[in-house]
Amino acid sequence: MTATLSALRLQRKIRQGDIIESVVLNQDSLNGVTLAGAIFINVIFDRCDFSQRRLDDCLFERCRLDAAVFRQSELIRCRFLYCALPRADFTGCEIQHSLFNHCALAGARLHGTAITDSQMMQCVLDQTQWHQAVMHKLTLLETPLNQAVLQSCRVTGSTLYELDLRAARMRDNHIECSVFFNCDHRHNNYRNQAFVRCQFNDNQLDDVDFSQTTLTQSSFSGASMQRARLTGAQGDNTLFNDSDLRQIQGQHSQFSQAQFIRADLRQADFSGSRLIQSLFHYGRLNHSNFSACNLTYADFSWADLSAGDLRQASFMRTLLHRANQTDARFSHRRGILDQDDELYAAERWSERPPPI
Repeated sequence: MTATLSALRLQRKIRQGDIIESVVLNQDSLNGVTLAGAIFINVIFDRCDFSQRRLDDCLFERCRLDAAVFRQSELIRCRFLYCALPRADFTGCEIQHSLFNHCALAGARLHGTAITDSQMMQCVLDQTQWHQAVMHKLTLLETPLNQAVLQSCRVTGSTLYELDLRAARMRDNHIECSVFFNCDHRHNNYRNQAFVRCQFNDNQLDDVDFSQTTLTQSSFSGASMQRARLTGAQGDNTLFNDSDLRQIQGQHSQFSQAQFIRADLRQADFSGSRLIQSLFHYGRLNHSNFSACNLTYADFSWADLSAGDLRQASFMRTLLHRANQTDARFSHRRGILDQDDELYAAERWSERPPPI
């Protein structure tokens, strides 16, 4: 590692397209220097302040930027590869088309940061602070978020791959059209947040609190959601096909036109909920609670409703075609269709032996 460069010499090297390598740079080295297009390899930045700068097309590789300040700067097409950025301050920063690959960002602050079309790949984001950040088309891959705080953020069109979110704290966020792929959310608290048109397929969501949360048009197909709390949730047109929903608490929720096909809903409690036109085909609903629910046009064909509670429920053309109703409890059966005649005829036809 050589001594620091003067600002004049640093500017000359950047303009010539030279690689700045194995040096120590301090604030005096950066004063008045235009950094666009700079290539830094194995450089130590000693308490440097990049605030309100444009860092277009910069490359930082194997650099140390401890507690570096990027407040209200613009990082456009920047690449940070194998860099140490602990406690870096990106408050009010605009980050576009940039890459952070194998970077240590523990304790970084991203308050009011806007990140667009960027990637954070296998970085460490423990104890990071994301307050009122805006993320659009952000990809997070295998990035630990232990004790990270995401509060009042807006996330759209983003993809989160293989994240362990169990120790992340998320509050008052609005997440839309985003994909959680093979993520672990167990025991997390997502109360009073919005996940609109999001995908949680095959995620681990046991014991997650979605109370009063908006889940409209999202998909939880194949997810494990045992004992999840969905009290007061808004989930119209949401998919739970093939999900494990045993013992969920979904009282006074709204899941009209939702699909629970082949879902395991044993001992689930939807009492007082709105489930208009929802589908429960082949569902395992043993000992489930649908008391005082609005089940208008709901379809329980081929479902197992044994020992279920449907007292005080509202029925209107509610279909229980070939459903197992052993020991199920009803206050009345007005509005229930125990058999779909056309479907029954089609089944009988398909059961006929082939002609000789």
